Amino acid sequence: MTEQMDKISELVVDDYFTPNIKAEVILDTLLKPYIGDLGELFEDARGAYFVTKEMSIPRGDKWGSKGPKVDYVLAKDDPAGKAGTVFLVELKTTKSSMDKGQAKIYKDYCEEKKFGERLGRQLLEILKNNFRTKGFSLKINPAWGDKAPEYVFNQIMERFGPAEGIDRTAKARNLISKENWTQISGYRSRKYLYTLGQLADYIGKGHTIWNSTMKVVYLVPPGADTGEFRNVSLTHFARNLRERRAGEPYAQMLVNIIAKIYREE
Repeated sequence: MTEQMDKISELVVDDYFTPNIKAEVILDTLLKPYIGDLGELFEDARGAYFVTKEMSIPRGDKWGSKGPKVDYVLAKDDPAGKAGTVFLVELKTTKSSMDKGQAKIYKDYCEEKKFGERLGRQLLEILKNNFRTKGFSLKINPAWGDKAPEYVFNQIMERFGPAEGIDRTAKARNLISKENWTQISGYRSRKYLYTLGQLADYIGKGHTIWNSTMKVVYLVPPGADTGEFRNVSLTHFARNLRERRAGEPYAQMLVNIIAKIYREE
């Protein structure tokens, strides 16, 4: 690794052992470029793509941005052309953060449910609620299926845009930045436009997701077990990454961080 990556590795490990530092947030960000590699550890998930992060999970018919969020959303098309699979990945960096209540929410409202009926609908409802202004209200219809992200995204851009960008993800990010929605109280949930852009771009590449069945996977510390869903230890993930990404310095930095945190040299 480079000297700079060695320094990043040292700082992340130091923060993990520092009181009151939310190291899970740091690792969550650093893992993002390679979280798709997690799919290679399961036969049914091989070839899964990273789609987005931090999607809100509805409980029953209570739609809104409050409540639990899933760390990563991976998706895979069905080779036979039928509805594919969405893998919801929950990251845990300490055994003490394992939450039976959260696992029950995943089981009751996500596992084996359709993505569009739960997380997709939740996203549309959040956007409808947060982009309501005088003389304008989003029209949403979950029955639009895979066209829903595109249709809703276009409505928002027609009202609040235009925004520069080569794809919808970039346009969403630039509009959010231009309007300063990340800073203004009462408007921060408009950042869900970025999630919508990522979904629309993923579908626009010829993929499907709306009718895909959701499955939950936990990425956990060594020895942790949810008892409900498939678990992958962070150290097992890191060993796999060490081999698959042997020539990539960033990946090896991640491997080094995980090894030092969990004392696996």
